[in-house]
Amino acid sequence: MNRDLQLALTNELTKTIGSLAAKIDVFQITQDSFVATLLPDLKQFLTDLSEEELKAVAAVYGICLTDDSLKNYTPLGFAEDVSYLRSLIPKSEENTPEVKEEPAEEPEEKEIKRKEDLEPVPTKTDPGMSWKERLEQAQEHQSHLIKVLAAYYQSNIDINNFLTNFANDLVLHHVNDRIELAISSILIREHVIPLLGRIFHLYMNAGIQLDLRFIMAQIHYSTDVLLNSKGEFRNIYNRFLGIQEIYPLGEGEDIYWDMAKYLFYDKYYEPLKQMVHPIIDEQKKEKLESAQAVKNIMDAPKPRQGSTESLRSNVDSLIFETVKFGRPFEGEQRIKAQRLIESILKRLALEEFGKQDIPQMEKYKEYFMREFFEPIMKEYPQFLLPFIDSRLYRDFSEDPLGHFEKNRNYILNQFWFKMRKLGYPPNGTPKQIAIAFAGLLQEVLNDPRVQSFEA
Repeated sequence: MNRDLQLALTNELTKTIGSLAAKIDVFQITQDSFVATLLPDLKQFLTDLSEEELKAVAAVYGICLTDDSLKNYTPLGFAEDVSYLRSLIPKSEENTPEVKEEPAEEPEEKEIKRKEDLEPVPTKTDPGMSWKERLEQAQEHQSHLIKVLAAYYQSNIDINNFLTNFANDLVLHHVNDRIELAISSILIREHVIPLLGRIFHLYMNAGIQLDLRFIMAQIHYSTDVLLNSKGEFRNIYNRFLGIQEIYPLGEGEDIYWDMAKYLFYDKYYEPLKQMVHPIIDEQKKEKLESAQAVKNIMDAPKPRQGSTESLRSNVDSLIFETVKFGRPFEGEQRIKAQRLIESILKRLALEEFGKQDIPQMEKYKEYFMREFFEPIMKEYPQFLLPFIDSRLYRDFSEDPLGHFEKNRNYILNQFWFKMRKLGYPPNGTPKQIAIAFAGLLQEVLNDPRVQSFEA
């Protein structure tokens, strides 16, 4: 592991220790009855810890459950894990808190200390202290055990994050039709091996040399919970004993690949793949549909260059690219749409009356409804969402076009009200219609409700 990464892990663990210490303090104060109920179970494996130390361990257990770093875990199982980790702490350091050294006093400044000056710094904090003050005090008085538990706590969080990323990439590689050999190589190299190294160094920074098989036992536990959250599982320490029986090596970076392949990938790849199989199928279907949509556009008869149909297809393309591919519909696209819409409305007047500027201004609105509003809203009914009565959202989501037909007058009133706010006056010119509708398209296409709507 390179020096920069090692330093980053050291800094991260330091922050985790401080944060966990402060959480322990607050948890003991706010959940004192819960902590008390755990002490009999913890004492079965941690017989020589003091009452205060047991309470701190109980608080860590409660924090692990609250933060979901452990799920479906028993107090006895946790106590057994802690007992094993504690056995790895050098005896000379086991319960030695870190205390900042005070500068030596000059002989002439020595004076008789009062009794209270000889008292040790209390480990309990004042409930009225601020969170920052709690954190600072907690960081100053941490036993080696709390440092190790901070590594245990953080590593379980890291494993849960690893499983999410592993599953996401598993889906991605299958949707992109990579061969299985390539998938296994990528997932092991980019996910499992870095996780083993990261967690090993977390524990090393906490002051213990941990058997890699214990880390694998942690990974096994979280993976089993992910695959079957309602199951009953052996705790991490007992899993570790089981792995020791089938895999003889427990240390050395040279075994990372073999351990990752044999103890994780071979055991869990197929179950994880089955878990995400519906997502793979769905994303493959969406990918094929998008590819087919693009092909249909490419294969469609090309309108005559400069014709009304050609201009109209350009407007469709601007909308399609935003809806299907998430491309922005901002200033440049808005201006382009505005110019196209204005040109089309004038061409339609020219085709019907032989001139672009006609006195029958209502005709431009008629052209607009026929060429733009009706086709676009039928193609993308979600565009109607900003104009419906929000109380009828469910009815709309079940049948958008049916809802539109039943509530046509209301929706059109809302639509034209919005157009007027964007600059369209009654019986406006083609340019005024184009400016207002291009602005409205920008609002609709960037509306999160419209973007996330699924009929």
